[in-house]
Amino acid sequence: GQIKQNKTQKTHKKTKNTIATTPSMGPRTAFLDTLFKDIGLAVADQTPSNDFPHELKQLEGGKVHVDLLNNNNSQYYGDFTIGNPGQRFTAVFDTGSAITWVPGKKCGSDTCTEHHRLDSTSSSTFSAARDAPPGSIHYGTGEVKYDVGQDTISFCDSHDNAGCHGKSKHSLKVPKQLVGTSTEQTSYPFRILPFDGILGLAPSGSPGSVMHQLKAAKALDKNLLGVYLSEDTHRSGSMDFGGVDLSHIQKGSPLTWHPISTDKEWIVGLKDILVNGEPLHVCENRPDGVCPAVVDTGSSLVTGPESEISGLLSKIGTSDDCSNLGAMPTISLQLLDKKGDVVNFPLRPEEYTLKTLEEQPNSGGSDYQNEFPVLGKGGTAPIVNPHCEPGIGVMDVPGRKWVIGDTFLRRYYSIYDDDHGQVGFVRSIHPDETPTVPSSGASTGVVAQKNVQASLHPLLALLPPSASSSKHSMNSNKNRSTTTTTTTNTLTPFASKTKPPHSQPTTTTATTTCLQTRSGSSSAPSPEVAQARRRYWARFL
Repeated sequence: GQIKQNKTQKTHKKTKNTIATTPSMGPRTAFLDTLFKDIGLAVADQTPSNDFPHELKQLEGGKVHVDLLNNNNSQYYGDFTIGNPGQRFTAVFDTGSAITWVPGKKCGSDTCTEHHRLDSTSSSTFSAARDAPPGSIHYGTGEVKYDVGQDTISFCDSHDNAGCHGKSKHSLKVPKQLVGTSTEQTSYPFRILPFDGILGLAPSGSPGSVMHQLKAAKALDKNLLGVYLSEDTHRSGSMDFGGVDLSHIQKGSPLTWHPISTDKEWIVGLKDILVNGEPLHVCENRPDGVCPAVVDTGSSLVTGPESEISGLLSKIGTSDDCSNLGAMPTISLQLLDKKGDVVNFPLRPEEYTLKTLEEQPNSGGSDYQNEFPVLGKGGTAPIVNPHCEPGIGVMDVPGRKWVIGDTFLRRYYSIYDDDHGQVGFVRSIHPDETPTVPSSGASTGVVAQKNVQASLHPLLALLPPSASSSKHSMNSNKNRSTTTTTTTNTLTPFASKTKPPHSQPTTTTATTTCLQTRSGSSSAPSPEVAQARRRYWARFL
């Protein structure tokens, strides 16, 4: 359920405490009302269990709805076109990045030719970007070198204008968008990536972001994004430009807004993490007791610095064979909302665990004829075993930022409101779920309480440079670090991004190490952290 306590008022009047009911409380409202009054609480204004909050209904319907392909619950990528006539590309729709880049025609390696490449000479709307020299980005084990230009990016509605072959009015154009066109890409890991590049969707304060240009062009009535990430790898997620898709939101679930601390990144305040309701005090040594956390659709996991997240990993204790899944605890992320209250976002074990089925090597066989298997005749079926890994990881980066990635964003529909500088969360609903919020607040609801303020399957993850590092040549700096987790033979990106103050573009190369031990410490990592590292690096391609 959702429990909310108003901030303490410095007045002689008695503080009013409220508890907002959740959909599952509908039949018991009268009883709860009486009970709460007996203990000094009152039932707050509530959203009917069969309806959406009024504020949410006002956001319904964006200009275009773009499907996002789910790649093993590790990355979500969609289609768009660049130029006139449009050249089609597939990229990770990344709220943690302010850079958009794709392979360029100048890149003649197999890595580039096996992907879509932008031919700028074939676009009537392409022009070279002023004062933007060639740049480079380091991605863990890979590197991209690129030229910078600007062109029109177009998004077509996946329902009414799929492939841009349907109703032309159901499209969105972003003129003069900065685009990096690669001139060189290392074979590893880019050659085997199933997408072409990155679509940067950081807030509009980052000049290289698509959101910046959308706002400048006044292309949307509301400068916001509604994002649904599917949990079934056979179903698509989606991103709505300019609105939200209510069909992916649980009716009756409360919508909470969380202010961002800068206009260049979707950074919200993380207060703490609970394990079965018990606080870990992970941010108690931070200024005001709050950790900065980037809400990032381009990162697979929820990550944090080793010194703060190792305690959480030790309490989760994920077994490789999934045998202890039912005994694992519920964890809750505590985020500060726009009123300064702490809101709990619970995740059940099956929601923060990445579970896959893996075939045991050499456990099956079939009859062969001339080196070709004979299908449907003879042979033995392979042994298939479940495999589990935590959707939570260690990542030490400059700025000591946490990352709220896809592990969290699959459970909660996210709304990126650039007009008001805030991120909204509301419980999502997946096709295989029944449209009823369980009564246990520990397992699903959103809990708000008084805030006591103290003052790559191989995917890339850009590695954050130090604060004294440099600015990106496209007026932004996408910094991520790559480690791996999850399914067999696929890439998992997760990491943190930090963007230094923007100025005139300069050519830079950002490099750091990933999964480093805490700064200044020579002690060995804890067994839980070491195990997490082994899991990730064992699958790091």
